[in-house]
Amino acid sequence: MNMIGTAVGVYVILLVAVFVMQRSMLYPAARQAPDIAAAGVSGIRVVTTETADGLNLSHWYRPPVDGQAPVLVVFHGNAGHIGDRVPKLAELMEAGFGVLFAGYRGYGGNPGRPTEEDLTADARLLLDWLAEQGIAPQRTVLYGESLGTGLAVKMAAERPVAAVILESPYTSIAEVAQMHYWYLPAKWMILDKWNSMDHIGQIGAPLLVIHGARDRTIIFGSFSKEYGMTGWRVGWMCVPLGLTPHLLKIQDYSVICAPHISQIAAAAVLQDQPDYAQRFLAGFANRRRVFREQLLQSGLFRLYDGAGAFFLWCRANAVANPHRVAADLLNEEGVCVIPGSAFGERWSGWFRISYGGQTEERLITAARRMTRFFSSDGPA
Repeated sequence: MNMIGTAVGVYVILLVAVFVMQRSMLYPAARQAPDIAAAGVSGIRVVTTETADGLNLSHWYRPPVDGQAPVLVVFHGNAGHIGDRVPKLAELMEAGFGVLFAGYRGYGGNPGRPTEEDLTADARLLLDWLAEQGIAPQRTVLYGESLGTGLAVKMAAERPVAAVILESPYTSIAEVAQMHYWYLPAKWMILDKWNSMDHIGQIGAPLLVIHGARDRTIIFGSFSKEYGMTGWRVGWMCVPLGLTPHLLKIQDYSVICAPHISQIAAAAVLQDQPDYAQRFLAGFANRRRVFREQLLQSGLFRLYDGAGAFFLWCRANAVANPHRVAADLLNEEGVCVIPGSAFGERWSGWFRISYGGQTEERLITAARRMTRFFSSDGPA
């Protein structure tokens, strides 16, 4: 009995220690100020922004060579400082691109202590500063690295930008913490959750994702599926370098290069019906609205819909066996849904429902059948 009590006591002490020290673990900041002279790239200068709580934060800025070149805003990872990121982007600067390295509070000689709320507010001020320099949104590219991908996603969800580049992104830091500290309730203990899934669906800019296959901090096993739930589908393949050119040809011919007859048909539609794209999008939006309203008015469902997707996520209460429910719904009511667990553990208990190829009348019928089914004692 004493051994059990001792083990419980040690576990509680561990919980308290991790909770108290979590921000030191999440933000292992390099405190020393980087040497701009040692950066090895000419033209970089220090710029300063003043935060809402009165801190003066230093950033590095290499202006673009002309009024047309893009500017990359770099939000780095949780270790090191802005000086460590210069070599990676040196070629872009030499090619004429502008680069703005965001300096974090508490990092690289900057005052303050980092938190998700404060870093987010600081990033907004920095982008406002860049806009004041005459850099328009269509020239602004956000580059997030590891922890910084959370900032890039948030900023791109809030304001228009030209493009977003995410290097080693995550769905949420809370989930990353839970994966590494499986023996603790880390997901519920963490203060700065950095939940990119709450924001990425609002990004309207082109999105590039870069991930290393040997990364053992942020694992990308379900990354494509998680981001795909918001309407953005991300894919990759890890292969020997020699196979890359051949696989790119397959990609080009099977995906990028549409058949000739399809290209002719698309060109004819756009030429003869210039408003076709707008009508097409309006039709999608209306089907989404009708389907959502029909499901929500029953009071039986929770919905999550990605801004760029052609499907809805639906969750009903007290569903113990989603696969059996999906099969029964198909057999009894003729409505096909996909159990969310097929797309990762995060979506267990949810159902994915496509509205892309259906008429409004069929969607209304489907919603009514789902309401009838889930109102009965059928789901289990």
